[in-house]
Amino acid sequence: MKYEKSYKIECVKKYLAGESIEQPEYSQATKRRFHKMIVEWARIYQNKGEEGFEVVRKSWTAKERYALVLRAMKGEPVRGVALEGGVSARHLWKWIKRFKENGYEGLEYQKENSPKGAREKMSKTPKTEKLTKSEKEELKELKRQNELLRTENAYLKKLRALIAEKEAAESIKAKKQPLSDNSAEKDTK
Repeated sequence: MKYEKSYKIECVKKYLAGESIEQPEYSQATKRRFHKMIVEWARIYQNKGEEGFEVVRKSWTAKERYALVLRAMKGEPVRGVALEGGVSARHLWKWIKRFKENGYEGLEYQKENSPKGAREKMSKTPKTEKLTKSEKEELKELKRQNELLRTENAYLKKLRALIAEKEAAESIKAKKQPLSDNSAEKDTK
């Protein structure tokens, strides 16, 4: 269900003023989903103003998609990355899924009925033979293992950073303590 720009702005202003908002009869969203939409609209309004509700049809390059996907996969909130990038969170989730399934090539994908040139791009990509059932299973397993390795790698990077941070804090703490233990013995006597 698409809502008019003026309706979105009206809802956001009411929301920010603390007023209640009646869900329109034509809305097919649940009350909870409708409330989430208004909160999302408020975020857009606070970050970009009324221009944030303008419909912008942008053709994203694979490089631009990759930059946003990478930020989201490194742990930044998908909604925040999407909002800053000027794309819907729904599109960003699709790009993340395509990237996980097909790597960088998945981000180059274009629909057949997309703007001119897309069909030409698709025809230039090499056609792969159909995979057998065992090859599909093997591919699926390799993708799963790859994702596990990526997760493990990210974990180890964070662990190294935490250890380095702890060591730095300990070295600072050690510098602040007296150089010898004799001063502690004098205090107890």
